[in-house]
Amino acid sequence: MQNIMEPNSQEILDIVSKTGCLTLSQVKHIDLSKNAETTMKFLQRYNYIKVIGDNYLIPFFQKTEKESAVACMWVLLNLITNAETGEIDHDKLATLVEGNGVIDFSYIHDNTKVINFSYLDDGYFSKVNAIKQRFYNFTGVDKGDEKSSGIIHMLVTTSPEVFVKVSEMDMPMPHRLVLIEGDLAGEPTLKFA
Repeated sequence: MQNIMEPNSQEILDIVSKTGCLTLSQVKHIDLSKNAETTMKFLQRYNYIKVIGDNYLIPFFQKTEKESAVACMWVLLNLITNAETGEIDHDKLATLVEGNGVIDFSYIHDNTKVINFSYLDDGYFSKVNAIKQRFYNFTGVDKGDEKSSGIIHMLVTTSPEVFVKVSEMDMPMPHRLVLIEGDLAGEPTLKFA
């Protein structure tokens, strides 16, 4: 059977399937050809995705949008966007890997590092501890050798209070803390710690 999808539709479907949610603004950022609405309507018409509130694209079987996926995707798009041209590196999007609970999703950076994205909300303390535990169990590195692991955790939140409290925690594993401010469905601003 021949694939009837255009490459940009397939890419968007793959991202939605692996992350659980995208916004129309994110689709526009990924697909600079300005066909975001057409792509969304095509995927919706063939029941590949559902659209909630005219803005959130989710897998057809899912019931609601995922704020965690949207927040983490803004950070990923920031990391893989060329500052001069505004274009994203589509090869990096192709390396997305579905998450496993404490990690929302991951991607492979330049075939050398794994970047894990985790959303932190009010239950941040137990999630950060679970991330640390998973990091040491998965990598097998000793305390003090964390940088040799090849894994970096992007800890993402929309809460200024969580941002401050997590920034004060002891976390020797390689990580970046990111606060997302503004409308997640629009173009929020990112603050890195």
